[in-house]
Amino acid sequence: MEFLLLWPLLAVAIGIWANKKGRSGVGWFLLAVVFSPLLTAIFLAVSRDLSRTAHEIPSPSTHVTCPDCAEFVRKEARVCKHCGCKLIPVADEPERSIDDVGLAVEPMDMRAGTETALVRVVSVFGAAHPHHAYLFANKRGNRLKVLVHDGLGVWLAARRLNQGRFVWPRLGQANVSLSDEQLQALVIGLPWHRLGALGIIDLL
Repeated sequence: MEFLLLWPLLAVAIGIWANKKGRSGVGWFLLAVVFSPLLTAIFLAVSRDLSRTAHEIPSPSTHVTCPDCAEFVRKEARVCKHCGCKLIPVADEPERSIDDVGLAVEPMDMRAGTETALVRVVSVFGAAHPHHAYLFANKRGNRLKVLVHDGLGVWLAARRLNQGRFVWPRLGQANVSLSDEQLQALVIGLPWHRLGALGIIDLL
């Protein structure tokens, strides 16, 4: 509807512009009346094709790879359109969080890679359990590394404080198991040990 209103106005404007340039205003007006709908239709068709193409381009937010043929399929698909493999839609998969976070008291060299950190986890905690995370800090207490076993494999991440140091148990104390709330406080340098049961006040 808006186009029907703008169409004649655009044609008139083109005719006036052509007249000022010494061209035939009437002729340019008629050309604008004839060709404007055609150009508009072409523009709309191209825009729709581009929009449809952009929508179909696989991305991590909309697509996953089929475990059988490794082709991209939409996250909500139940059957792969390429090989016919049955799929579990990502939206239907239960989310799995970290079940436990272990904090090692003894410092660790922050140059340690994944294999060295894994050896340290097994040495300190006995094993690297699925859906568990394990925290280590350096001697200065301003850097930490966390090794996570996500159920399929392990990965290692690092964090550094530009100022101050992480609140860490003293040497000789037992290793600690943290809650999610305590972990969130620890990684930003807050006194996590005051949260949870340790923060209960029972003496006045």
